[in-house]
Amino acid sequence: MTFSELTTNSSPHADQLGPRRVQVDRFVVHHAATESLSAVLSMMGTRSREVSSNYVIKDQQIVGVVPEELRAWSLASPEWDARAITVEVCNERTGDASGWPISEASYTSLASLVADCAQRFGFPIDRVAVLGHREVFQRHGGSYATVCPGGIDLDRVVELAKIHAAGGSNESEGGRGNAEQDKEMWIAEVPELGRQYIVTANFVRWTGSPEAVSGIVKLTGRPIVRLGFAEFFAMWQEINAGNADDSALSGERELLELAAQIRGIR
Repeated sequence: MTFSELTTNSSPHADQLGPRRVQVDRFVVHHAATESLSAVLSMMGTRSREVSSNYVIKDQQIVGVVPEELRAWSLASPEWDARAITVEVCNERTGDASGWPISEASYTSLASLVADCAQRFGFPIDRVAVLGHREVFQRHGGSYATVCPGGIDLDRVVELAKIHAAGGSNESEGGRGNAEQDKEMWIAEVPELGRQYIVTANFVRWTGSPEAVSGIVKLTGRPIVRLGFAEFFAMWQEINAGNADDSALSGERELLELAAQIRGIR
């Protein structure tokens, strides 16, 4: 049975699950309405309530409960549970006065899981595919009316997930962690190509996503840098040369063809 490679551990589900007979095309987020990870896992593992989810998140912990091949009991809708990866996120604080927020670490874990699932299941990272529990009811008439997922900012989750999908949170060589990698990330704009590229110490990669660009600028505080083609192309060749991550080299042939065309015009 399958969990994401990002999973930090797993927990019993007390057979609160069913078959998944359709392709996953959604990611549905709940807030747990509690700060206690152990309370959520105990509830799912002892069947004190008839509820489960594929994952439960608290800070850096991503706990697998119901394997992805199976449908969790998350939305009181076999149809929607079957088409969605579902996650409960523990709150940082509780109560209406608090706004039911989650921690910064939980945002990072949630966004990384969204990006990972989107890549493996082939759904887009957008606000059509990534939903809060209440939106299943509001937009589609599935599940039931609820205020869940509380104060979780799903627009921000999607923005961060796009950065993760673009490679912005991968550990770099030498063991540097995500925070340092994020600080080094920046956006290069090449007017001659009409494109913007994500730049890190380990890869230069085109991004066609304005949301990813704005997310990186906001995350790093670094402005977009305009580069002439010759300077950009030399940097692209130096950074990407010998990179073991094939995805970082995506668009290589196209860029080389563009380089030849530009040089030919000159």
